[in-house]
Amino acid sequence: MLSSPDAERLGGHGGYKLGWKNHPLLEPLPAMYSPIFSGGFLPSGAEVPVSWHKVFSVEAEYGFLLKDGFEPQETNYSETEIWPRVSHVQLCIELCGRRTSQSCQSPFHFLADAMLNAGVLRGQLFEARSID
Repeated sequence: MLSSPDAERLGGHGGYKLGWKNHPLLEPLPAMYSPIFSGGFLPSGAEVPVSWHKVFSVEAEYGFLLKDGFEPQETNYSETEIWPRVSHVQLCIELCGRRTSQSCQSPFHFLADAMLNAGVLRGQLFEARSID
């Protein structure tokens, strides 16, 4: 991740959001990812002022906690290379916020807003090895 003086103000780097897999706007990339900051992690049951965060979408998601990171490589990692590095799977609710109070029509503005993360409510945690 590129370093930013605002990262610490936002709680430091907490993980990544992965999405828009195989979307036409992203060709030839297989997916888009963006950082999630720890200040946006919320415990299950937290009250969230959605208007303050300009939340436009609430999505059920899975979070994956990794034992080991991934080094960049020329080819995509395979499923058999990824799963052994996953320690836990967590149920999450993602809050997608937008940068302005008005919706933009440009697909690239929508992409930027879709990758913006207003918060993640973190729920129950499961050991990856317990999931079939």
